[in-house]
Amino acid sequence: MPYGCGPVRFNPRGEWNSETAYGAYDVVTRNGSSYWAKLTPDVGNDPEVNSPDQWQLLARKGEQGTQGDPGAPGATWHNGSGSPSGEVGTDGDYYLDTDSDDIYQKSSGSWSQIGNIRGQQGEQGDAGADGATWHSGSGSPGGELGNDGDRYLDTDS
Repeated sequence: MPYGCGPVRFNPRGEWNSETAYGAYDVVTRNGSSYWAKLTPDVGNDPEVNSPDQWQLLARKGEQGTQGDPGAPGATWHNGSGSPSGEVGTDGDYYLDTDSDDIYQKSSGSWSQIGNIRGQQGEQGDAGADGATWHSGSGSPGGELGNDGDRYLDTDS
């Protein structure tokens, strides 16, 4: 870039797409590397292939690093009926009492209740519509028996 040209504003455009028209100073990523357009490149001009006069490498993808050390074991959830006994779990573990829905956490070898997952009692709902009634008898029912939606069991068949 020539000396004294002033500040330049790059325009991040995400992953390069062969069908997108880019403008000067657009920045794209391609297979882990970043490139900026030195001028308005031709559509489909791949920054990785043959375009040193149109695209400039900004940051090259690094090599895969070495595997890190294993992390510390995480907390384990336990559950059972009633509060947990001291023998269950290790510090940092959690316990769900399936009778009361209380949650406990173990710290310094002891379990402490820290919450409850059961929500508050809701308001009484409106009365529901009357349901169907089952009737039974011998033979076909008469038209006067029951209401629309009721059921009938013929005990003869």
